[in-house]
Amino acid sequence: MKQFLLLFLAASFLFACKSEPERILIKLNKGQKYNQHMISTSTSSQTIMGKPMSATNISDAVNLAEVVDVADTIYTIKITFVSMLVKTVKNGDTIPMGKNPVAQILEGLKGKSYLMKMSNTGRVVETIGADSLFSELINNIEGLPDSYKSAMVKQLASAYGDKAIKENSQMSTSLYPNKAIKEGDTWTANRSGGNEVMLPNVESVYTLDKITGSEYLINMKAKLSFKSAEPVNLPMQYNLNGTMTSTNKIDMKTGMITEIKMKQHILGSIKLKQNASAQGNEPIPMQIKGETIVTNTFID
Repeated sequence: MKQFLLLFLAASFLFACKSEPERILIKLNKGQKYNQHMISTSTSSQTIMGKPMSATNISDAVNLAEVVDVADTIYTIKITFVSMLVKTVKNGDTIPMGKNPVAQILEGLKGKSYLMKMSNTGRVVETIGADSLFSELINNIEGLPDSYKSAMVKQLASAYGDKAIKENSQMSTSLYPNKAIKEGDTWTANRSGGNEVMLPNVESVYTLDKITGSEYLINMKAKLSFKSAEPVNLPMQYNLNGTMTSTNKIDMKTGMITEIKMKQHILGSIKLKQNASAQGNEPIPMQIKGETIVTNTFID
């Protein structure tokens, strides 16, 4: 009886310890390196003038990250492009990249680097060098008019530059709640799409599903909505809503995200200006499905 009571007390103690709330924080050391691998697939389907059409964009990118400085709770990380492949499949046929400017830029990125400063809560504080990196690559492409180069610099900086990296990091930052949590706890994170084209409003709920011996397992469910607006540089209006889910793993020792598996499903319609299509102002039904897998693997 005494032995049973001791076992019961020990089990109760271990359970209580496991249930104690704790902060999830990043803990890195100078010199640590890890590979970032992101595979993203997005398929859009629409019907134009009674004809169904579909296009699938596939990207596969590998970066090398190295912690080059640690100052209190801020980590300076050097991100080096290792490889980036992009493929488009339209109505079942693969569209070759050829020797267009985008292909030249992707090839030119190999071996190039920029710096990112990140806090121990996963927030990207600053990025240095991404904008100038794209500017240098585009300006070195021969045969392009200066006006076209300027437009490309602006477009790529908007999608992949310093500001874009900070904005796109918000989803992963939300995996680090600003409070101590335990299994079963939830927290929310919202993002306004603002005036950016096709940048959704996001209302998300995160749940700490489980704490294993080595990982935090977190799931996320979100509602997406795109503002019905008329962008200055696009002759259309859109009305789209959808959902996004993800399962996420965070390493307990380093606090780094080791895996993100995300799915999106968006439905709605777009409407072209009268002078942009013979279809006039008739809304075009649209469906977008996307999957993204991100893994971070430390290099011994």
